[in-house]
Amino acid sequence: MDTLVRMSPTMVTTVVYAKNIAEDWQLKSFLIPTNGSISSRNAAELAYFTAAPEDSVTILNVIARDKNYWGNFIYNKAHNIQAIIARSLVDELVDLGKFYKIKAEGKVKIANDVDTEILKTSTDEKVDLLILGTEIKPASERLFLGPSVERILHEATCPVVIINAHNISA
Repeated sequence: MDTLVRMSPTMVTTVVYAKNIAEDWQLKSFLIPTNGSISSRNAAELAYFTAAPEDSVTILNVIARDKNYWGNFIYNKAHNIQAIIARSLVDELVDLGKFYKIKAEGKVKIANDVDTEILKTSTDEKVDLLILGTEIKPASERLFLGPSVERILHEATCPVVIINAHNISA
């Protein structure tokens, strides 16, 4: 499986991790974190393609709180700019849902740790499926998704799907 995902010449969608799924599990709510990348757009498109009009789709951008800032003025100014950009990224994917006739909700949050906030949001909102976009590049014999994605995979309370944007234009 590692080799298939790492070396695939096209987009690969794989349910990478699912644990503790109830027998009556139904796919009704999706969480798609976005950073503005092509892979996060692909993740949103998968959610929209899969979702029914009555399902819940949340597009989330988390701004990491700067731990080493000079002062409140510089810190607040930088986060205001980041928040404007984040809102724009989220709104773009929410608008994409309209094309699929799916109503999505966009959220921008500021948190100390992006991974923790994604996990917290997925738990608090009782998400049925978390879809992460990432770029998987061949690097070794073992598939390594990066520390953030690996942490989310192992700590999420719902199934997680990974969308690979590697060679998407091929």
